[in-house]
Amino acid sequence: MFKNTKELVFLSMFSAIILMLSLIPNLGFILLFPGISITIIHIPVLVGVMIVSRKQAILLGFMFGLGSLFAALMRASTPIELAFINPLISVLPRVLFAWFAYEIFHFLQWLSKKVSPVLSIWFVRIIFAFGLYLLGQYLNDILEINLVFIWVGVVALYIAMIILTIRYARKGKDQAYIASAALVSTLVHTILVLSALVIIRPEFFNTTLGGAVDIIYGIMATNGVLEAVAATVIVTPIVLTLKEVIK
Repeated sequence: MFKNTKELVFLSMFSAIILMLSLIPNLGFILLFPGISITIIHIPVLVGVMIVSRKQAILLGFMFGLGSLFAALMRASTPIELAFINPLISVLPRVLFAWFAYEIFHFLQWLSKKVSPVLSIWFVRIIFAFGLYLLGQYLNDILEINLVFIWVGVVALYIAMIILTIRYARKGKDQAYIASAALVSTLVHTILVLSALVIIRPEFFNTTLGGAVDIIYGIMATNGVLEAVAATVIVTPIVLTLKEVIK
């Protein structure tokens, strides 16, 4: 599985970070608002996926799943947290996430070289705009935060994202697919975990399809979007730096 010592070191390092973020309370999760938190545990998985081979990427996903399973066994208290004791909810979606993330990264890398790297830049901007719009709508409808404050914050965050993408494009336009892969892969992770919960433990999301869809929409509009923003901002510079170091 390992071609050289460097690959073993990389995999060990990423695995240790994943387990540390998973098992140490309040380290892998950031509470933003009551009921709204984002996880950063998937970020080292994404960084590793963009560096290592397919088999090693899947192994990182497995470590992510084990960390989630162990965390549930150690400190789960709410019904949804207890659901993650089931490996089909805690482990399987994370393995699939790492595999999909690997394929997404290499597909976008191929597309960027075959078509144009500018596509990745605009793809990120459009997805950010749509995601932040959903977030603003959700905060207004559910949390009843002042509409002016919401949209000022959303616009400011979007402008910050645009500035960051321009900065990355100037430094290495041919590497813009890294941000796209981080963004899409994070949303895929959210969808996979929610799908596992809905299929295996539907009682947590209401017995009707409409109830489940409403809950999934709310989580995607908050946790999913915020995690995608965090992943894109953090993963891109780390991967660019690691690629330079590896060279």
